[in-house]
Amino acid sequence: MARLLTLLLLITCAASNAAAHVRLKSSDPADGATLASAPAQITLVFSAVATVTAATVQGATDDSATKLDAMPNEASTTHAVALPPLAPGDYVVTWRALSDDGHVMSGEVRFTVRAESHGEQ
Repeated sequence: MARLLTLLLLITCAASNAAAHVRLKSSDPADGATLASAPAQITLVFSAVATVTAATVQGATDDSATKLDAMPNEASTTHAVALPPLAPGDYVVTWRALSDDGHVMSGEVRFTVRAESHGEQ
């Protein structure tokens, strides 16, 4: 009986690991970050190998998003995507990626670029 329970537990664990999808582990800038200066790129770090297929950046007061070009061509756990020059304000980067198992995922990273202070104390 103990062998049967152990076997069932192993099968259950293997099935749940196989069903686990790739997820965004972190980003730079981090979601919710407030930055002293505008970043030149956003770096997305995934839990497993994925390919970023699309990304946009949009300011809080913009009506439309700007498509980010030069997507990384290779599957990797870490992807850096160049950003256009950003003025002070609130931004959201929306991304879409494809994992090696064919799962399509998407998400967004929000951050704020502070206005430069001039001699404030």
